[in-house]
Amino acid sequence: MANEIEQWLGEIDLAKYADIFKEHEVGLRDLPHLTDDDLKTLGLPLGPRRRLLAAWLSRLRPGRRMSPLHGNRPNAVN
Repeated sequence: MANEIEQWLGEIDLAKYADIFKEHEVGLRDLPHLTDDDLKTLGLPLGPRRRLLAAWLSRLRPGRRMSPLHGNRPNAVN
């Protein structure tokens, strides 16, 4: 679990936050359930929170356009 999140954070240039995710036992499987406030509580600044959101959304299948950081509200499609 921890290795997956560490690897993924490294891939999106957010590796410096891996220890925070590990400390709070947050893995890839947990990301869809986190809110922006959760990430803020973990200590992530605005820029990294937005990059994490964008990277996570790019992992989702095209038919599944829901934001993991904003509940089940649909995202605008570009």
